[in-house]
Amino acid sequence: MSRSIFLLLLLTINYIRCDYRVNTTEKNEEAIHQEQDIVRIDFYYESLCPRSISTYRTEFLPVVQNLNNYIDVHTYPFGGSKILNKNGRHLIKCHHGHQECIGNARHACAIDVLKNTTDYVKFNACLMKERNRSVEQCGRLLEIDVEAIANCFKSERAMDLLKHYEEETKKQHLRYVPYLLINSGNLKNTDGLMNAVCDAFKKRPNECDN
Repeated sequence: MSRSIFLLLLLTINYIRCDYRVNTTEKNEEAIHQEQDIVRIDFYYESLCPRSISTYRTEFLPVVQNLNNYIDVHTYPFGGSKILNKNGRHLIKCHHGHQECIGNARHACAIDVLKNTTDYVKFNACLMKERNRSVEQCGRLLEIDVEAIANCFKSERAMDLLKHYEEETKKQHLRYVPYLLINSGNLKNTDGLMNAVCDAFKKRPNECDN
């Protein structure tokens, strides 16, 4: 066997092994997730949609505050918005007007900067309480340094985040918001979200019954 053919076979075998290890890791992560009995929640919404606001503040926020140790939360502040490319510039068109585009961007930046699920959910719930409530107001109320959030909102980072949320939202082919998934299954009735999440556990946490 020539040296060149041997090297080609060696590279091919190494590539297959690398690919196999990636798949094995993914399966192990899923197995660990199931073993720990973690419920995943995906919440797609618009920052000024009345129903989104109601569900986020009255249903979703209490779930996060009470069950944060048992849930894997992913939120997507985009909904029916559209990002348009006009003459090389990206423009956003939102279902509830320009103020909603601003709100979605603020929510995206808060998620990106705060990272801690409870912190960013509480912060974005604060922004939703009043239509014109500012990042600075919620920062003072929750005693959070919001300089990084404000800087994100003023930068290209905000648009990059919204592009990401657009891509993720498109995967669901949404016809309405709020749109919730519990362990990848669509929850059509968002009233009683706490019960729906608690019912998804194999073994209900004590917090579900307190």
